Amino acid sequence: MKTAAAVLSLALGCAAEFYDVIQKHHIPPSGGCKSWASETSYHKYFRDSENIAKAGSYCVQTGNGNPSASNSHSTGSYCISQSSGKTASCTSATGVPEQVNVQIASEDAVVISFVTFESSAPTEPPLVRLGRASGELTQNVTGITHLHKTHGGREIYMHFVELTGLEERGRYYYSVQAGSNGAVSDEFSFRAPYTSGETRIALYGDMGVYTYNNMQNLEKDCVKDEAMDLIVHAGDHCYNEGDSDEARADGYMQAFEQTIANVPWMPVVGNHEFYADAELRRYLDQTWEKWAPLKEASTDSTWANHILEHGESNAKSHIGAFLNTGLHHAAGMHGPVPSNTSRYFSVDFGLVHLVGLTLNGYNGVDTCTTTCNEQQKAWLAADLAAVDRTKTPWVIAFSHFPIYLSEKAGDEYDTGVLEDKAWLNAEECEYCGHCLNCTDVFPQARDYTPVQPADPLADDKKYTLGDARSDLEPLFYQYGVDIYWAGHIHFYQTFHGPLKDGKLVSEGTHNPKGVIHVCSGNGGPPSPSSCSGHTDKLCIAQPYSYTQLVAHNATDLTWKQISNKDNSVIDEWVLHQDSHGPFV
Repeated sequence: MKTAAAVLSLALGCAAEFYDVIQKHHIPPSGGCKSWASETSYHKYFRDSENIAKAGSYCVQTGNGNPSASNSHSTGSYCISQSSGKTASCTSATGVPEQVNVQIASEDAVVISFVTFESSAPTEPPLVRLGRASGELTQNVTGITHLHKTHGGREIYMHFVELTGLEERGRYYYSVQAGSNGAVSDEFSFRAPYTSGETRIALYGDMGVYTYNNMQNLEKDCVKDEAMDLIVHAGDHCYNEGDSDEARADGYMQAFEQTIANVPWMPVVGNHEFYADAELRRYLDQTWEKWAPLKEASTDSTWANHILEHGESNAKSHIGAFLNTGLHHAAGMHGPVPSNTSRYFSVDFGLVHLVGLTLNGYNGVDTCTTTCNEQQKAWLAADLAAVDRTKTPWVIAFSHFPIYLSEKAGDEYDTGVLEDKAWLNAEECEYCGHCLNCTDVFPQARDYTPVQPADPLADDKKYTLGDARSDLEPLFYQYGVDIYWAGHIHFYQTFHGPLKDGKLVSEGTHNPKGVIHVCSGNGGPPSPSSCSGHTDKLCIAQPYSYTQLVAHNATDLTWKQISNKDNSVIDEWVLHQDSHGPFV
């Protein structure tokens, strides 16, 4: 790991952070929009001045913020109204595909997902037109549709089309539409997953829809430069998905489309997917589920009568949410040991077995606690036991929540002991820690009680991340998990070596004798967490950053932390492991 001096001496790269998004298909306010070229006072809001002419009089999400919403893009696209001369919000066009994204499913499969806003239910299944060359989309593949209802009653049709048997690392071009008579999207392309060879993954937690997030970095690294092949986002996507009756979630996905429509990604749930009346519904409904009717088939054969309806009505009980609106993530159905849920799942990607977990049930931010915690633990044991280390030598587990954070520098860490105090509950660390530097986050320090939804099958136990550690760490060691990384705390932090039972097992990352823990929760959230009290190990609160992980072969893996601001490298280390397997 680099020293602080080494970090400061790195050369700056190109400017990055949030990009300009031109929304050509959005509907302008009444009277239309003015030309951006003529509105010189608004040019400063564009990240790239070349986009001013390209934007014409279209609706945009400008990289340097919306003057009506500070540095946040929560209101989606906007323009300068012809009638008022002021900023005005734009709206989604009826029936036009948007929020297009490619979800990783397996080594040779992805799921294309997109959204439409309709005046009535589509009468045909969603369609992907697929081809191996731009403009030659000759193969038609159909999928399924879910009806997502927001807390305020808006109806959003979420479409999913499964593409299987893909050629390893092959490039595919595609467009989407909600039925053969629906409006056709722009053309996108992606590179298919693979089973072997150098494996390159971009990962981070806690993005947000702010001017300093890492969307432009990801577009550059994954789409333009093709330096990364998969994006993994460990929760807290847009702060919060439920805000403004989920308009914030729409704005986030609309902006992120130009990246994740062109590279597979792996979205994981966090605590902010629960807040603002969302209660995970948006996250669960926008991830994939195989066709599985919830009621007897209708005698009416029209497609509208086969659309799966989910959302608030089914989320009244946790078991309904788990079985009915647990909408299986692509990897949840295709993984080596299918979990049949998007709360947790795994996928083999090149040399890496990726295990996405949820710790929401330990933090009072899920409608399913005890039951889901126990089911996840049982699934995790089966999943790790099935890993073929000759095929995927590296096993990397992750969730939104870390299970280790240092309380403070001092003798406790020098002797390899991390005190097991209330800071293990990262919910308290997040909310209290912003003012207390995560050094003493006992409940009495702030009048804060984590939300604990009613769960008829749960006991009265108040879960913490200490419970998560007790449940998961023995399995990590039994099966030799190489890295556990998480977000949630808004900084980048590493330790001197692997940890177990609150103690340092060994020094360094050369043939470590245990699990390496990393926090990479700084993709661009509302505010950074302080590194005060974490001086005994590397901790970087600013600049905001994300991770480039490269598994070169079976023995060497590079972790590189990249600044959102200028793409410079702020930390880099190599994990070397001659032999993968259980840690004794």
